[in-house]
Amino acid sequence: MPCRSRGLPLNRRQLMAGAAAIAFVPALSANAQSRPRVVIVGGGVGGATAAKDIRLLAGNAIDVSIVSGSETYYPPFAIHAFKAPQGCAVEPVTVSETVSNAGVSVVPLNARRIETGKRRVVLDSSGTGPEALEYDILIAAPGVALNWDGVGDVRGSRRDPLWIANASCADVLDLFKAVPEGGRLAITAPSGGHRCPPAVYERACLGARWFKQHNPTATILLIDDKDSYPLQAQFETAYADYYEGVIEWVPRDFHGGIESVDFDSGAVVARDETFKADVLNVIPPQTAARILAEAGLTDESGYAPIDATTMRSAIDENIYVIGDAASVGELSKSAHAAQVEARLAACDIVLRLLQMKVEERIQVSDTCWSTVAPDDAVYMAATYEAAGTGFKTVERTTSDVDDDATLRQQNAAAAAAWRGKLLQALYGPH
Repeated sequence: MPCRSRGLPLNRRQLMAGAAAIAFVPALSANAQSRPRVVIVGGGVGGATAAKDIRLLAGNAIDVSIVSGSETYYPPFAIHAFKAPQGCAVEPVTVSETVSNAGVSVVPLNARRIETGKRRVVLDSSGTGPEALEYDILIAAPGVALNWDGVGDVRGSRRDPLWIANASCADVLDLFKAVPEGGRLAITAPSGGHRCPPAVYERACLGARWFKQHNPTATILLIDDKDSYPLQAQFETAYADYYEGVIEWVPRDFHGGIESVDFDSGAVVARDETFKADVLNVIPPQTAARILAEAGLTDESGYAPIDATTMRSAIDENIYVIGDAASVGELSKSAHAAQVEARLAACDIVLRLLQMKVEERIQVSDTCWSTVAPDDAVYMAATYEAAGTGFKTVERTTSDVDDDATLRQQNAAAAAAWRGKLLQALYGPH
């Protein structure tokens, strides 16, 4: 993959022409006779893209390892891949059988901590693998952590919000099935930056669709801790066109802010209102995964600050942070964005190990699809320019509320095709 596609002018042939130099970069490797070691924490979209791109650009001259966590991985962006009301279109990914085909070493263990001074990642091995991996460069793509303190007082048996990796499509179906006949599902949407901003509202649409077919008197209450959200006009049109009387959205301005939730009683208590439901799907505010905070790689935002042209950490020059854990300004926290960020990091790492430098303006693009009905999807797309520690929007487009049925069907087909192409590119046939 040419680096030019992400603002860098070198192609694979040019990079490989200097690949021999990679093994002799004393500033990055204690042993000048060995290959530089790149360790990637996280086998999701960002981690897998970075690994494959480094191998594509540098061949065997760089040693690349992924600490993938469990053997199987459910892509969060595919959690709403409903093939039919009772089934799912996406199976879990086995990282070791896919990314390793690109010559990447896969370590199916969890990363316990990052020791920046020693340049190593300590693993939860329990005697089944290495205790730690040393690195010359680390790519951190661990995703997000759920900030339950941001919800207020949490009571009862806390339930998984089905929001981070390894929550499956089947889990979301079970959530809908748990609502009794004529009952109510309450979904809370967090304030601030969170993974895939439209996904909360897409979940409400999918739940409403399932209810109409299997529990037609059930309803969904969307309790939002903000007063507006991405693609709001498009989603409200979907509520009216397909799910009238099923979905009710309640903004923060009405309830004054969520203060506590009780999973056992089904109560969501806000400053000015108390809501009751049969089933709660509480999606808390999010921060970068704790492993980054514990390593001192995050700031007051809760995310990891970076240089937007390279995705290099603003705190540690030997670490790159990509995906949802990074603080990226106006760029969305989406699978497409993670892929873009991974390519920026991969190009910079290879250029850096080759001791080359490129000065050029960096622009990236992002598209986020949300399926609101079987033959209808909405999207938001934007072009961003790297600006210091984040990205600024250059141009933004969205689907139109007045799109006709044909265009809506085309959008739905494009959304499904994007998901399938991304999964196939990273993990093989799906």
